[in-house]
Amino acid sequence: MTRSLRDWKFWALTALTAVFLVVSVANVATRGDLRLRQTEVLSRQQYLSESAALGRLNTQIIQALATLSAQGNDEAIKAMLAKHGVTFTVNANSNAPQPIASEEQKTGGRP
Repeated sequence: MTRSLRDWKFWALTALTAVFLVVSVANVATRGDLRLRQTEVLSRQQYLSESAALGRLNTQIIQALATLSAQGNDEAIKAMLAKHGVTFTVNANSNAPQPIASEEQKTGGRP
């Protein structure tokens, strides 16, 4: 009886060890995949952050060009802005033009 009990414990421990080994290998494999995905997410997050900053810069440049065009009555700048989908009107009581961005300008050319 004791021999069969020892055999039973041996096989149970062997099976349990095999399960732990498989789980450990799976853990190592998923850890590498997780690092790769984290790197990808961080690079996308950096792209989004930089895109937002560039969007603000683009808005400031457009406003500066529209103001310059309105103050100097420069049709070339106005035509260039219109070519890229930016139109503006000059208020009679204010020298600062109010640019109206097209849908392409709002989305940065992305759908």
